[in-house]
Amino acid sequence: MSKVSEYLSKRMVDTKPRNKLGQYPVYSEKHLVCVLDALVTLGKLEAAWDIVLSCQQSRIKLFPDTINGLLWAWVESSRQGDNDKFMRAWELASENKIINQDSYSCKIYFHSKHYQYEEIQETLTQMKEGGFEPEYIVKKSRLTPHQARIVTDTLKRVAPTLTQKYPPQREGPLPSMLTELYSEERNEFSRNKIPPLNDILSFTELSNCLDEQLQTERAGYSDITSVAPPYSAAKSKVMLEMRISKFKALQETIQNWKNELIKAIKEEQTLLLSELDLPQLDTQGRTGPVLPRDTLFLCLLPPETWAEIMIHQVALPLLSLGVNGLSTFQLNNVIGEAAWHRYVINKKDKTGLFTDLSAMYNDYCRIFTNSAISSNYSSREYWQQVIQQHSNSLDIHYAIWPHRVIDSIGFHLLYLFVNTLSMPRLDIDPEIKTGKPFYYLRLKGVKEPATIYPNEKLVRFFRNASRVNKATIRIPAIALPTLIPPKPWCSIRDGGLLGLPTFLVRVTEGGHHQEIIGDNGKLRGVFDALNYLGDCPWRINKPILDNVIKIFRAGGSDELGVAKIPEKLENSPEWSPKLSPNEYFKLKSSHLQEKKANTEAYSLYMDLLYRLSVADTFRDRIFWLPHYLDFRGRAYPMSPTLSHMGDDVQRGIMKFAVGKPLGPKGLDWLKIHLINLTGLYKRTSLQERLSAANVLIDEIIESADNPMDGRGWWKDKDEPWQVLAVCKEIRDAISSGDPENFVSNIPIHQDGSCNGLQHYAALGRDPIGAQSVNLIPSIVPADVYTEVANHVEKFRSQDAKDGSLVAQKLEGLISRKVVKQPVMTEVYGVTFIGARLQVEAQLKELTNWERSELFDTSTYIVKLLNKSMAEMFQNAKGIQNWFAQSASIIARESPVEWMTPMGLICIQPYHKSFSKRITTKLQKSLSITYSSEWTKKPNVTRQRSGFPPNFIHSLDSCHMMLTSLNCQREGVTFVSIHDSYWTHASTVDAMGRILRDQFILLHSQPILEDLASHFLSVYGDKLSEKAVTFFKNIPSKGNLDISQISDSKYFFS
Repeated sequence: MSKVSEYLSKRMVDTKPRNKLGQYPVYSEKHLVCVLDALVTLGKLEAAWDIVLSCQQSRIKLFPDTINGLLWAWVESSRQGDNDKFMRAWELASENKIINQDSYSCKIYFHSKHYQYEEIQETLTQMKEGGFEPEYIVKKSRLTPHQARIVTDTLKRVAPTLTQKYPPQREGPLPSMLTELYSEERNEFSRNKIPPLNDILSFTELSNCLDEQLQTERAGYSDITSVAPPYSAAKSKVMLEMRISKFKALQETIQNWKNELIKAIKEEQTLLLSELDLPQLDTQGRTGPVLPRDTLFLCLLPPETWAEIMIHQVALPLLSLGVNGLSTFQLNNVIGEAAWHRYVINKKDKTGLFTDLSAMYNDYCRIFTNSAISSNYSSREYWQQVIQQHSNSLDIHYAIWPHRVIDSIGFHLLYLFVNTLSMPRLDIDPEIKTGKPFYYLRLKGVKEPATIYPNEKLVRFFRNASRVNKATIRIPAIALPTLIPPKPWCSIRDGGLLGLPTFLVRVTEGGHHQEIIGDNGKLRGVFDALNYLGDCPWRINKPILDNVIKIFRAGGSDELGVAKIPEKLENSPEWSPKLSPNEYFKLKSSHLQEKKANTEAYSLYMDLLYRLSVADTFRDRIFWLPHYLDFRGRAYPMSPTLSHMGDDVQRGIMKFAVGKPLGPKGLDWLKIHLINLTGLYKRTSLQERLSAANVLIDEIIESADNPMDGRGWWKDKDEPWQVLAVCKEIRDAISSGDPENFVSNIPIHQDGSCNGLQHYAALGRDPIGAQSVNLIPSIVPADVYTEVANHVEKFRSQDAKDGSLVAQKLEGLISRKVVKQPVMTEVYGVTFIGARLQVEAQLKELTNWERSELFDTSTYIVKLLNKSMAEMFQNAKGIQNWFAQSASIIARESPVEWMTPMGLICIQPYHKSFSKRITTKLQKSLSITYSSEWTKKPNVTRQRSGFPPNFIHSLDSCHMMLTSLNCQREGVTFVSIHDSYWTHASTVDAMGRILRDQFILLHSQPILEDLASHFLSVYGDKLSEKAVTFFKNIPSKGNLDISQISDSKYFFS
C-alpha cells in the first residue's frame, strides 16, 4: 500500500452525509482536533465535550488527539465536578481504544495530583500490558515543567527503579550507501565533525546570542533599521522638513489604523464567543451540538496581535506594492501563516518551554567551543544527549490549521479591514481626502477571490514618507538568519529554529506531508547532511555591502544589478473633448503599462531594500542559515532575506565566518574562481584560466583598490559583485607577502556541468552523452549546448540542401544561445510548446520576422532539437520516457512516491483541483480552488510530466547529501546551492575528490532496479499484468565506465 493510501485509511473520518456535524463535513482528524483545541484553549470545555459525544453517537471515528486535549484541560481544572468529567473522558477513550502514550502521561499526572498511589501502580501495569513505555511518561508527553516535577517526584516514591528517559531516535536499517560511513570506529568517523567557533565566538558570547535569538523568536519578528536614502537626499531645507512631517504623519496614521482594528476585532470576538453559549441546530433541523464556525479561531489571539498582523502583513505590503494590488486569497495565506506561528509561540510560552529550551541549548553550545566534544559527536548526536540529561519534555501539542480554517479567518479579517480603515486626515497633503476608503476591490469573477488595490494618492504619499533615514522594517523571525547554530534536525517535525514551528519537508499542508512520509528510521544521513549545511557560520563582507548600499542610495545601477528608485508617476490621463475615443484608449493603455512597469520596479527596489537592510543589521554579527527540504529532498535555507541562495548581490556580500589559510594551491583556485565568475574563457582549460588571471592581475588589483572611481574592469562581468569580492581577496593575499598562510574567507564554487543530464547519462551509462556533459576526462571542458547546436546545424544544413525553405531561412542563425534554454530545461520536463516559445524569444532578438515566420522556424528548430537530443542521449531519453510512462500507470490510482537512495520518501503533491464554495461577508458566495488536497485523486498529467525531473532532482539531492556527510568526516567546509558546491580555497581539491567519489558511489547503486522494485512492492496489488511486466523491463544501458569520473577535471568545475 502506498504511504498516502495508508495515511488516509488511518486518519480520515467518515464523511457520509448522515455523519456531518454542522454546516461542513469533517474531512479529517486534523480539522476536528483544530476545533477542539480552539475550544479548550478558550476554556469552552463543555462545548468541546458535547462535540466528542456527538461524534461517538454518530459513529464518527475518534483519535487520541481528539480526546487528549480535553483530558489535559480537565486534569488542571479546579472546578467542582471536573475530576468526574476527566474519568468519564478516560472511560470513553478506553472504550474506543484511542489511548496513546500522552494519554497515559495525563492519567499518571491526574493521580499524582491527588496522591492516588495505588491507581498509579495500576496505570503503570496497564501501560506495560498495552505495549507503552512507562520510562517515557515525562519526556514523551505534553507535561509542563511544573507538571513534570510533580510526576517525577511521585514516580520516585511509587516506582523507585523506574528511570525516566527521552525516547531514542528511531533507527532502522541504513541505506546501503551509508553502511560503511556509519559503521566505522567512532574515533575515526567522528573527527572534525563540527566546525569550531573558538576563534570567532566564546561560549559566553554564544550564550548571549542565544538570549537574543529566543527573544526574537518569542516576539515572532524583528524591527530592523532601513538603509533607504537618508534625509540628506532632500534638495532643500523645505523638502527635508516636508519629508519629516510626512514620516511622522505616516506613523500616526498607522497607529490610528491599529487602534481602529483593535476596537473592531474586540467587538467581533465578543460576538463569536457569545454564539457558543446559544443552542445550535444541525443541518437536519434537530437541536444538538454542532461544530462552531471556523471564525471562532479569531478568538485565539488578542486583538492587539491581530491588528499587528493586519497592519504589517496587509496594509503596509499593499501600500508598498501599489497599483498591482494583492489577491485576497494570497493575503489569506499570509495572515494564516503569521497567525498560526503566533498561536504556537503563545502555547510554548504558556508552558514554559522557552525557559527549558534556553537551558538545553546553553548546554548544547559547548559542542562548538569544546574540541573534546566536537571531535566525538555530530550535532544531532550531541543534541540528543543533551535532551536526555534534562528532565522535561520538548513535546508540545499544537494543531495545524487546515486551509478551510485559514480561509475563514483570512476573509473575515479582510472584511473587518476594508470596512474599518479609511483615508487619514493629512493636512500636509491636500490631495488626500479624509473619510474615503484607502482601498478598492476588483472582482475577476463573481465567485473568484477579489484583488485589493490601495488608493493611488496614498501609495505615493507612503513611498515618499517611507524613504526616510532611521525608518524601521518589520521582518518575521522565520525569515531571518539565526544568531546561533541551528537546532539539529533529529525528527521530521523539529529542527532549524529553536521555538518557531518547522518541518523537515516544506510543502503545502505541511503537517499532512510529514505524517504521510513518516520517520522510517533511515533518515540519519539526511538529518546529518542537512545539519552540516546549517552549521556553517557566515558573516557579512562589509566593504562589498558598503559599496552596494552607496550605489543603492545614489539611485541604483542596471549594470551592477542594483535596483533603481522608480520615477514618480504622472496622474492618470483625463478625458478631453479634443481626444478621439481611440486616442484616449491609447493614452489610458500606455499609462496602465507605465503603472505596471513602475510597480514592478518598485517591487524590485523594496525587495533589495529589505535584503540590504537585513544584511546591514547583521554586518557585525556571526549568523547561520538553517535549512529544510522540498518534497524531492532538495535543500534550501529558511531565510529568504539573507542567504547564499540569492542573486549576485546576495552572494557578493556574504563570506564564511571561519577562514582557512590558502595553502599551496589556494591562491590559484581564487584566480580560477575569479575567471569563472567573469563568464569569460568558458571553453578553456583550468591552466588557461589561471594564466588569464595572471595576465589580468593589474586590472584585478586596480579594481580592488578603486572599485568605484577606477577603471571599473569588474563592472561589466557576469557576476560583478562576486568578482569584486574575489579581486579584493586576491589583492589582500598577494599584499600579505605570504599567500600560503593568508586566511581566506571567500567561498569557491564548483558547479556541475548541466547536472540533470549528467545524472541521466550516468543512469543510462550513455558514453556519447557522458562526453557532452564532462563525465569523461578531457583536455578542455565539453559544452553540451554547443554540441547540441552543432547537431541541429548538421540536420538543418542537410534539410537546406534538400530544398527545405524553413531550413534555408535559418542559415547562420543556429547558435549556442538559441538552443541553450530548451536544452537546459529538457531534463526538467519542458513541453514542446514551452521549448518552442524559448526558441522564439531568441529568434525575435535576432530577426525582424513576422509572428507566423517565428512560429514556423521555432517549431522546426525544436523538432531538430528533440532529434539531436535523442541521438546524443539515446539511453537517457529511453529512461526519461520510462519514468513518464511509470508515472502515468501509477497516477491512475495514487500519487507517485519513491524512496531516494538516502532513504527519504518522496511524494508528488499534484492532485486534481477542486472548488470549495464558502460564504464570506467580504464577497458573499465565493468559490476557492485547491490543488494539493491529499484526499483527492492525483492529477495524472502533472504526475506524468513532473516525475522525470523530480526524480532527477532527488538524485542530485542525494549526491549533495553524500558529499556533505563525507566533507564533514574530513573536516572540509561545505555548503551548496543544489548542484553548485562551495568550500574554502584550500579545500577545493579535497571537496572535488569527495564529490566525484560520491557521484560514483551513488550511481553504482541499482537505482532503476530499486525504483522498479519499490513500485511493484507499493502498487503491485493494483497493477495489471501488463504494468507489472513494464516495471520489470528496465530500460537498457550503455557501456560507460563511470569510474572515469574520478579523472574528469570538468565534471564539476
